[in-house]
Amino acid sequence: MQKLPRYSPTFTLLQRGKKIAEEWYNAEILSGRKAKRIPALYRKRIYSAFAALLLSTGLLSAGTKADSTHFIPLPGDVNSNALSYAEEIYLGVFEYGQNENCQIYAKLFTSIIDSLPTDVKEYSVYRIDHYVRGVIPCPKCGENINMGYVEIINPMRNLKLELPYMALHFMENGYFSYGSDINYQRVDIDTLKRILYPYDPKHMLKVLGDSDGDGLTDAEEDSLWLDDWSMIPDADADSVPDGAQVAEELIRLFPKLKLAPDSIHSHVKFHPVYGMENCKICGSTHNMGSIEIINPENKKTIHIPYISLHALAHGSFAYNGTEHEKERTDAVDLYRTMKTHMLFIDNDSDEDGLKDNEEEYFGYDPGKADTNSDGIYDGMELALVMTDSIKKLPTTPQEDQPYVEYLDMDGLQVCSVCGKDFPMGLMKIYNPLMNTIEPFEISYYAFHFMGKGSFAYEGSEDGRIDPIKLSQYLNYVATSVSAPASELNPFSFTLLQNSPNPFNPQTTIRYHLKKHTNVVLKVYDLQGREVKTLLQSTQNAGEYSVNWNGIDKNNKQVSSGFYIYELQAGSERQSKKMLLLK
Repeated sequence: MQKLPRYSPTFTLLQRGKKIAEEWYNAEILSGRKAKRIPALYRKRIYSAFAALLLSTGLLSAGTKADSTHFIPLPGDVNSNALSYAEEIYLGVFEYGQNENCQIYAKLFTSIIDSLPTDVKEYSVYRIDHYVRGVIPCPKCGENINMGYVEIINPMRNLKLELPYMALHFMENGYFSYGSDINYQRVDIDTLKRILYPYDPKHMLKVLGDSDGDGLTDAEEDSLWLDDWSMIPDADADSVPDGAQVAEELIRLFPKLKLAPDSIHSHVKFHPVYGMENCKICGSTHNMGSIEIINPENKKTIHIPYISLHALAHGSFAYNGTEHEKERTDAVDLYRTMKTHMLFIDNDSDEDGLKDNEEEYFGYDPGKADTNSDGIYDGMELALVMTDSIKKLPTTPQEDQPYVEYLDMDGLQVCSVCGKDFPMGLMKIYNPLMNTIEPFEISYYAFHFMGKGSFAYEGSEDGRIDPIKLSQYLNYVATSVSAPASELNPFSFTLLQNSPNPFNPQTTIRYHLKKHTNVVLKVYDLQGREVKTLLQSTQNAGEYSVNWNGIDKNNKQVSSGFYIYELQAGSERQSKKMLLLK
């Protein structure tokens, strides 16, 4: 395969860009004049191929005079720097403590956009202007702005972004929100950065054991199944080295990590300290503390310094600070701690793994992650139920029911999330009762994620299984979920949901008796077969708890899957569902 040209700024160009930017900075910012656009004297000298690198040249540590004329309050901006939490992460300035970050980035991005070529390019970023007849006055300063927009295109990454000229006007005045205080819109900083400034070569320090110089060790590339060709630093030829691309993926994921633990996503704890350190590469300032990331699925925990987020935002797992000097975060450890098999998807308001329209189709509540309050998120519950249904399908052709055909292939695939390898292949699900002869295909790789509770999958393959279409092939009937346990309880006892749920290796079952009675607590599989009797006794009124470690009555470890636990108190019975997930 022929290697496509790569965007690779040289050190000489970087130094020249820094000098030009400093000239502009001194002339326009420190002088106190309001910068309209980069003057032609400087704009023509800023090449689109390296202008984005000016963000890491040390200017961010300098002071600036804020122009509040075009300021629009941003909800959730706790430190009043006109950037959201996620945007601070994307730009590498989280806990930076500088209120002028938004001003610097907005004006510098504007200068980059100004310098872009206006003719179509194959291997570099370009812009297309869409002027229209008509102007609209800026609600802040009254300047008339063309009602059209500029289209910014990165052909190597297949990314583009449309920015109204009004947005550019606000950016050149230092802000990413544009419009009025009441009716405003926001520039997509994430996409803009990915187009203009996906990584910074200066921050990408040399790594021992990195044969192709892409920022990942050879072992990490093998483990994450990233490099199909040896000695190729940019395997997908998108102009971004593989290591920087993985770093970008993780820095975009970080703001989605929960601040409080749940059962399916990793969560984060911040441990700031009284003390700051500087990045030796660009001079930016960061807290000396650490960040703890906890994965509920594989029980992994990792601690990283604040400055590592700054490096990650610039495409590097290695960092060099005045306190954390020449250190590096293991890419595989970070990847497999930040990620679980339950991937975040778009149009999923409650982040349970199902899109809002899918929840309505299956009778779940789009605003509640665990509609039936059984401790298992809706998307995971549905995926595991369907996984179990597929495993039970006959493998020979049928006339009146669904069946499955397994097609094994040569080779192995490795899950990028857990590292497990398994044979390549796919399954074809047929339903002779449907008005189609086309099967529903699921690769073994995708089915691995589905068996972990996720319809979405990523790694050596990326994609998502359509649960609605799959349900039609499986003859799965969409029904309303059971009523929450908080409703009026007519029984003389209360059986609570086990915790944790899902669990591995042990869970606790709690219940409350209202009177003295005989009690039997048993576990069954979904076929109604008894797995184990956990308790058989006579107890007084009160609260009780029983642990189960996944061992059956034959003292053998049971397999992953759903189980039913049933409590009989006198002549009354209650049961609930629990999930063992290894």
